[in-house]
Amino acid sequence: MKRIVFVLPELIDGPGGESLVEGILGLPLPQRVLRLAPLDQHPVAELAYFGMPPGDPVSMGPITMAALRAEPPSNAVRFHLSVGSLTDGVIGQTVPPRGEEQDAIFWALDKLKGKRWVPVRGRGLDHGLVWEEGSLNLTCTEFQEAVGKKLESALPHGEGEDALRCFIDDSLNLLDEHDVNKRRRDEGVPPMNLFWPWGPGFAPQLPNWSLAHGEPLVVMGQGLRLEGLARLQGLTFSDIGNGWRTEWKGLDFTRPLPHLLALDVFVEARRHNQLDRAQELWDRIVKHSLAPLLDARDGTLMRLAIVAPSRHHEGLAAVWNGTGQQHDRVPFHERVLGDSTVLLANLWDVVNRCWARPSA
Repeated sequence: MKRIVFVLPELIDGPGGESLVEGILGLPLPQRVLRLAPLDQHPVAELAYFGMPPGDPVSMGPITMAALRAEPPSNAVRFHLSVGSLTDGVIGQTVPPRGEEQDAIFWALDKLKGKRWVPVRGRGLDHGLVWEEGSLNLTCTEFQEAVGKKLESALPHGEGEDALRCFIDDSLNLLDEHDVNKRRRDEGVPPMNLFWPWGPGFAPQLPNWSLAHGEPLVVMGQGLRLEGLARLQGLTFSDIGNGWRTEWKGLDFTRPLPHLLALDVFVEARRHNQLDRAQELWDRIVKHSLAPLLDARDGTLMRLAIVAPSRHHEGLAAVWNGTGQQHDRVPFHERVLGDSTVLLANLWDVVNRCWARPSA
């Protein structure tokens, strides 16, 4: 029995917001529509996609290392290493490396390898850093929080701060006058001249998903967070692109296993006010993935869910559970948000029910 969950954060807007889901009217009515509680209390929202309730937070450093398939010693502290820009003493974002620019990042990472610090090559602007026999008695500012701040006000502090600040300073010395950044400045592009370590942590002990559920989960999506969390649970990961460039016609859901597809594409679209483009994408998803999956059931039981959570407001979930079953006639639309007659559920409970075996 195929059990498929699409997790598309911010597909549903808040009450009174801009709706993208009118296109779902072309699909068969779902058996259930549920309101979803906001994810603002979940320290790592993506863990809820795997059916895990809130628990101890998992730092970004170990997640990144798992995604990059690095296996540092168990007593090593793992950091996420963001590549940023420093201009006039202010931390900023930059654009991803183009062509040979990636080689400049790799060159600087290799130069910074030492007895205590081991940089790990990653992708684009996201890499890793290992501090062997390190300590967590250290406060590091997340890169997104550091953006827009003066360097001095955002530097790490705590045990090992001198060495970590030296690492940051060395990255600036290596990259600031590099030919790549000279060209970027000439072109009006922010330099990539700063390595920013954050999210320190040891490897977490997450349960093995396959052992806990008696079968593996097929995970599809894009991004280090989702990939790292999948690998920390003993699962494989398929990169299907960022949504815009995903081949929605060609996605393979044929295996009789639970499937998770998760993409943050609608988060980015709403952040950058690309609503027309997001509407076109949603229509493609409906036409090329959701409609064929529902049409292909031919009387055989298949559970399919669209789960649209949010950190900041209620979300919605629509669940199709076989054919010939009654539906509750609740629309999958922003207008039911806050309606007390529609059941309010937690995301992790919804996906666990979707993935439950027929005998469960």
